[in-house]
Amino acid sequence: MLRFPSMLNSLAAAGILVLCSCSGSGAPAKDAAGELPRGEVKLPVEDVGDALSEDAAGRVPPECAVDTDCAVPGDVCDCTGSCVVPGLGPCTEDKNCGGGKYCDACSKQCFAKKILCEPCRSEHLCNPITGDCIPSGNQCDVDGSRCLDFVSGGSYCGRACLGDAGCPGGYGCLDLSAIGIDVMQCVPKSGSCEKVKECEKDTDCEFKEICNASFNCVPGCQQDTECPQGKVCSAFRCKDACDPVNHPCDEGQECDPAGHCKIPGGCVDAFDCPDPETFCDPDAHLCMPGCLETFDCKSAGKECESGVCVQAGCPSTDWCSFGEVCDMESAECIVPPEPFCKPGCQKDEECGPEPSKCLEIQDEEGTSKGTFCFPKCYDDPENPCPMGYQCMELTDQDGASMGKVCARACDNPPVTFE
Repeated sequence: MLRFPSMLNSLAAAGILVLCSCSGSGAPAKDAAGELPRGEVKLPVEDVGDALSEDAAGRVPPECAVDTDCAVPGDVCDCTGSCVVPGLGPCTEDKNCGGGKYCDACSKQCFAKKILCEPCRSEHLCNPITGDCIPSGNQCDVDGSRCLDFVSGGSYCGRACLGDAGCPGGYGCLDLSAIGIDVMQCVPKSGSCEKVKECEKDTDCEFKEICNASFNCVPGCQQDTECPQGKVCSAFRCKDACDPVNHPCDEGQECDPAGHCKIPGGCVDAFDCPDPETFCDPDAHLCMPGCLETFDCKSAGKECESGVCVQAGCPSTDWCSFGEVCDMESAECIVPPEPFCKPGCQKDEECGPEPSKCLEIQDEEGTSKGTFCFPKCYDDPENPCPMGYQCMELTDQDGASMGKVCARACDNPPVTFE
């Protein structure tokens, strides 16, 4: 947590402006000296050259009233009377835009949400003629994050946080409740997003991360399907597919048939090392034995610890192999003692305590496939049956419950790739 002598000093040190306070209609009132009241911020209008001029009251007229007033075809007229580049489609609320996007209430357009210290629209946009203000919507990528106006100029995304540990290097978690922001935000300790540089190149970041345009380390792509059409994921970035003429690879690399640049006999990312328990050494660019992350183990039952793939503990039966259950005390997947799908039973008692059942399975034509045991479900609602079984309620011919048992098509063995 950043600590300052007082909240006013905190806001000054963080470089945060007090947001504008506009009335419902009419321009913001000025005092006897013609100045805006302290704490109010007048939204600047885009500079469009000599096309704009002040009226008799000293107010700048809006650039547009409707979309067709905009000089650039395709631009839209927003609620402040400014022509802006259109977003990803028209909208009236966030749910019209899909995941990872928000509906800008001013331009009525969908935009991709923004990351920490990425430029954003001011939280409250004010029309320079009427003074009417409108919330700009949730533009930033983490719930609770806010678009902050900085004393140093511009508006940038903060990030919701509980303490400094939740912020990246160069940032601190600041309480901004004095200016009406109810969630603490990660802000640059320098007071300016322009001066925060977590990285300058991809190699400054952790493996699998890239350095973005805001000089922050962010997760890179993992596979081609994450990239726009026509792009491939190479070294964690979405790039044009390589070819010897238009998009040649860097020196020392070759272009594979899928359009990825590869180091002959070496690797660029984790996907270049398909063998189990091998990883791509980011310095030597060679596949080496061991692991950097759990992905390198290429096994659902193993995890990476100190560069070695070890048997992973199971948090639930979902992590186990077919027919196994997770022993919650030892965190190990085990074969249970109950006779699940045991063939050739004659009585219910052979299959366990009530309501365990010995049942006959028939095919669609009514031909018997044999009798099998269906033991009762476990009491743990999170792990009621071994992997591959379902906890199913049995009913009699009158619809009355006969209890719950673990069931599957016992006559069909599970698929194996061995």
